[in-house]
Amino acid sequence: MLSKIRDNLFICGEVDIKNAATNPENNITVIFNIADNCKSQYFPSIKTIEYPFEDDPSKPTSIIEAEKSAEILKELLADGEVVLIHCQAGCSRSPHVLTLALADIENREYDELYEEVKKMHPGAAEESWKQRLNNT
Repeated sequence: MLSKIRDNLFICGEVDIKNAATNPENNITVIFNIADNCKSQYFPSIKTIEYPFEDDPSKPTSIIEAEKSAEILKELLADGEVVLIHCQAGCSRSPHVLTLALADIENREYDELYEEVKKMHPGAAEESWKQRLNNT
């Protein structure tokens, strides 16, 4: 399921990348793949960036990689790119990373913003990465 989070930020899972990227109304300029378990798809005139990490918030390396991904996303958005961020299913890693990035950009609380993201992207996991980490 493709969801528009901001005018310059979209999210989806692997199965929706082609439809999202090829729809001219979306004006996507960058596909940002953060999944360690799906292959990137390439399209003419759209940059593809890969920064894959494992979907496991209990692993310190995954937490660090998610934070690095959020930094990359912030840079892309600051550069004026229209970004499609995705992981395998679009329900765990990508909602977390975009929430981290937007919380910093918009100076908002993560938990409040994640609730907003879930409303805009029904495919987002009910429990955020942050909540999953706190429950382990």
